Amino acid sequence: MKVSAFIMVAAMACASTAEAQTTKITPRGTGGFGAGDQSPVLEELNGRTEGPEQDRSFQRFISGSVSRARVPAAAVPTPAGLPVSNANPAFLSLTHLDQAIADAGHQFSTEPPDQGLAIGGTTQCLGPCIFAAVNSAVGVYTTSGQLLARASMNQFFGLPPSFTAPSTYGPFLADPRVYFDSQTNRWFVSILEIDKNPSTGAFGSHSSALIAVSHGPSPFSGYVVYEIDLTNGDGSAPKHPGCPCFGDQPLIGADADAFWISTNEFPISTAGFNGAQVYALDKLAMAAGTDANMQYVLQGGPLAEGIAYTVQPATIPPGGAYATVNNGTQYFLSTLEFFGGLDNRLAMWAATNTASIHTTPDIKIQNEIVGNTIVYGQPPAAQQPNIAVGHICDPNLFMLVGCGLLNGTLLGQAFNVHAPLVDSNDDRMQQVMFADGKLWSTVTTVVKTANGPTRTAAAWFALTPGWKADEDLTGSFTGGGYVSVNEQSVMYPSMAVNKDGKGAIGFSIVGPAMFPGTGYAKVSLATGATEVKLTSRGAFPDDGFTGYPVFDDRGGRWGDYSAAVADANGDIWVANETIPCQEFLGPGKGCFRTTYANWGTLVAKITP
Repeated sequence: MKVSAFIMVAAMACASTAEAQTTKITPRGTGGFGAGDQSPVLEELNGRTEGPEQDRSFQRFISGSVSRARVPAAAVPTPAGLPVSNANPAFLSLTHLDQAIADAGHQFSTEPPDQGLAIGGTTQCLGPCIFAAVNSAVGVYTTSGQLLARASMNQFFGLPPSFTAPSTYGPFLADPRVYFDSQTNRWFVSILEIDKNPSTGAFGSHSSALIAVSHGPSPFSGYVVYEIDLTNGDGSAPKHPGCPCFGDQPLIGADADAFWISTNEFPISTAGFNGAQVYALDKLAMAAGTDANMQYVLQGGPLAEGIAYTVQPATIPPGGAYATVNNGTQYFLSTLEFFGGLDNRLAMWAATNTASIHTTPDIKIQNEIVGNTIVYGQPPAAQQPNIAVGHICDPNLFMLVGCGLLNGTLLGQAFNVHAPLVDSNDDRMQQVMFADGKLWSTVTTVVKTANGPTRTAAAWFALTPGWKADEDLTGSFTGGGYVSVNEQSVMYPSMAVNKDGKGAIGFSIVGPAMFPGTGYAKVSLATGATEVKLTSRGAFPDDGFTGYPVFDDRGGRWGDYSAAVADANGDIWVANETIPCQEFLGPGKGCFRTTYANWGTLVAKITP
């Protein structure tokens, strides 16, 4: 889905609170891993589909009348490259092939993958369970990588298949998130849904966020599915510009009382952007499988020089402490780089009185601009190697361009290109954790490496929230830094921190001499990030359909986000995208690809 640019001038403001709107959400059905998930494995034949174009850069939607950069261009960060060494990977989880065949081939070939990851339970998977997700599939693994169950997202949420021959279309699903709540011992799985015309496949005029909540601590215990209607912004008559709308990239978080959904609202069929929308739901009622109170907490709103976007709610690690101030508080972070330049500020948010969600919801939200953080900015696309002349490979591994044959004709359109650039998306805030009294997160940023042109890196932040007179939010920048490798691009980072404030950042890494792979860096306030460990060196270039001009004009869609999570022992697990091949199958065994793409997801365990 593509939309044209939308210009919005937003006045400066330091807080934005929605008029309280409350309702109840009622379970709409059931979901989970059922007998249908073991259907015969067939190659997908139904073509390709791309995630919403709105997942890309926000610079096309937001503009203003102020300077286009808070920080001069000369201040592009120049961090020292970290040393690099190899580490043993944990296991390969969901691949593009897994996604395509999850429902006996009733799937489209989808990019980008968008990883979800959670770990929980104690004995259901011979120990804790690893629950992994990509845009169109979910899977449950043991911690050693044994696949125990797999399903398409449509199967898991009890919906019709994405496609059934000859021409019947099911709902469009994208942007999954997975969370294990150690307080209630329940799994929460969320997804964006947009209706499709069942005959033509065109987008309809209804969208929602679906949340599946398990009946117990086992991921196989069955799920109750809840729905938040996102069509018209407020769930009633169209009041937001351009609606009917959809809530792009539903972000999730939780405090002691509420489960949180935060979206970016876009019209389905016209240009526009209505900013971040935040919803609080009664977590305890959802864990019990009953009707749950919901309050619509934030409706867009001006923020600094733009409009609030990608307001990431926090989660806490196992054994961590919830924020109990002001009758329950939920924290969020968002970035403030609106115009494709550089910035050194972040927005900290706090929703208070969250315990009221159980009775008469009356949650208030406010924000504070935290200045003088480290500098971050819009990342460039990442370069990857071509296949060298004489490289030994099977031409069948590269269905789109052939082995090393990068000039020619594709679907009737001539092209003459390098191996596709890999899109690094933008510098929006990634997942947030509240641990050791601080908010931790990371973004992809532009950097200038010591030995080359601008590349991408991970910028990470630790912010400390506080309160003035127990009513007004305050925030301070406690520490941060960069994960950067000379000449290479570190991108799509995700950060998890255990209850003691020790963590790790997982990411993908690619460069002129490095096929797309994965790595991580341990992080703490005391030491910063000290070394990059490579868990996978990609086997070949990213060769997905979105990397070619006939399909897309910005480079291969590598994923809009990755995932990281802490377990009950304080270890960190990360899920990131790579190009897997002989490394996992052995020489001559082929790769995990379909006609249209070749990515895979690597899950690694880190002891911080």
